[in-house]
Amino acid sequence: MSLVGIMRGSQTAGRHSGIISSVHPFNKALLPLGLLVLVLTSASPGFHFFLLVMLFSFLFYARMPLSLLARRMVIPAFIVFSFLLVNTLQYGDTVILSLSAGGVEAAFYREGLLRGAFTGLRVFSAVTALILFSQVTTFREMLSLAKSLRIPLTLVELVVYTYNFSFYLGEEASRIMAAQKLRLGHRNRWSLLSSYGTMGGMIFIRSYDRAGKINRAQKLRCYRGKLYLPAVAPLKRKDYYHLSLVLVIILLLGTCSILGFV
Repeated sequence: MSLVGIMRGSQTAGRHSGIISSVHPFNKALLPLGLLVLVLTSASPGFHFFLLVMLFSFLFYARMPLSLLARRMVIPAFIVFSFLLVNTLQYGDTVILSLSAGGVEAAFYREGLLRGAFTGLRVFSAVTALILFSQVTTFREMLSLAKSLRIPLTLVELVVYTYNFSFYLGEEASRIMAAQKLRLGHRNRWSLLSSYGTMGGMIFIRSYDRAGKINRAQKLRCYRGKLYLPAVAPLKRKDYYHLSLVLVIILLLGTCSILGFV
């Protein structure tokens, strides 16, 4: 039985994959994986800055909406800011700013600032590489890669259910929030917090009921735990050209990082 076929077309990832739609999924996955290896192994701030600019250029070329990119970068930005603040307060000897309030003194160190900024560049580069992969690869292609890489079927099945369920939870939250607004559930701060708490409980209960319905529907359709996954297409001649190009890009970037060109 196909769990992939029940997903709507608007729910698949990679809506901006038209720029490299002809590229094989294996080549699409190889480039971000290679970039992640370079991010983890390179110790050059200039290289990470260059890599980040290159990745953002690819995203803009892919016509990814800036609002969507900003939303996906909120959590990484918060983590980077927290790490930068902790490093600036704890590491270093050169004080660049000193504050005192209520008998408590806080000093900001230059070495900690540079250390936190470098870590932030690495985090942003890694996250941007994964975002680029998600924007140019459809969910069906990701499942094909999972099958070809022999990832455990149980893990893939959980991913498929979670992916489908996330849209259902979002729709339920939107409906409940609209109903609460019509009943003046958001008229002030306290009613807003109470409405959010109620919405969380309702979503949990409805998601539990929905899971039971899906389980019964799967059994009625003779589902016995064998998940159907689309097969990945074999590599063709043009795919080997693309593979060679990806490897050349990774090797050139790795050489530039090692030799310190950027």
